[in-house]
Amino acid sequence: MRRFSARIAMVVSAVTVSAALLSAPLLAVDVTGSKGSITFDDTQVVTTITGARLNDILQASGFSGGKVDQDGGVLIRIASKPVYFTVDDDQESIQAHTAWTTDDKTRPSADKMNDWNRTKRYSKVYFDSDRDPVLQLDLDLAGGVTVARIKDFAFTTQVSITRFTAEVLK
Repeated sequence: MRRFSARIAMVVSAVTVSAALLSAPLLAVDVTGSKGSITFDDTQVVTTITGARLNDILQASGFSGGKVDQDGGVLIRIASKPVYFTVDDDQESIQAHTAWTTDDKTRPSADKMNDWNRTKRYSKVYFDSDRDPVLQLDLDLAGGVTVARIKDFAFTTQVSITRFTAEVLK
């Protein structure tokens, strides 16, 4: 009887949450973007994206000052670091990356870099050809993601930069 009651409670909870989500107003944000005032519906599903649209979504997320280059990438400052968002040629994925210039005294150890990769789920770090640390995050749009997920990707980038600076470069 207890199992049956627990299952009924789970079903009622699921129905209640579903009803609340379906009755909630759509989340929309107005932003003045590259083509004037744009409204973003956070629940809109995106399967492809351009650099211009990504820049507008970043701006709607509070990350202003981005510049779209001729390749469709977006260069913007996040957490006091220049971050380059690359839009893949097929426009179905986004990659964020930033790097730090280090020297023999300030360069993190390979152990610290490996520990980051072992303990973090959404970003990875590696040494570039100059042995400077690079932080990289990827977002796959295949199958569709919401505008809210793209905004969250930008915030995850910000958190990753802040934490990497504090935990690995200290």
